[in-house]
Amino acid sequence: MNVYNDRKSKLSNIITNIESIRDTYKVTIGNHKREMANNIKLPFYLYTAKILQNYQQGFGVFLSTNESNDSIRFLTDPTTDHDAMHHLSSGQLAVISLAFTLAINKTYNISNDLKFLVIDDPIQDMD
Repeated sequence: MNVYNDRKSKLSNIITNIESIRDTYKVTIGNHKREMANNIKLPFYLYTAKILQNYQQGFGVFLSTNESNDSIRFLTDPTTDHDAMHHLSSGQLAVISLAFTLAINKTYNISNDLKFLVIDDPIQDMD
């Protein structure tokens, strides 16, 4: 019986150590995600302001990071908690994804050859 209690105690210590390591990694990864998001906030805002120009809600779209779940949200107004998904058209949401890609590339220099050709409804005013 004493052998089993010793093994149980050792396993309990191992589990405690593994949980501690897991928690440390989780915090470190969360901090890194927030740091990455904070690094791309300004370029993202500038790209959305430049590409969207004067849309009905303002000049650009803001990035917001959530401390509890490491998520990134796209907000149309920094003073409210309104998600851009509910305020923008599908074309404007496509612009947000393009601006996000450009901001990531600009911040982290992922590709020097990142090239886009974007045509937004070229026959719209050809009545």
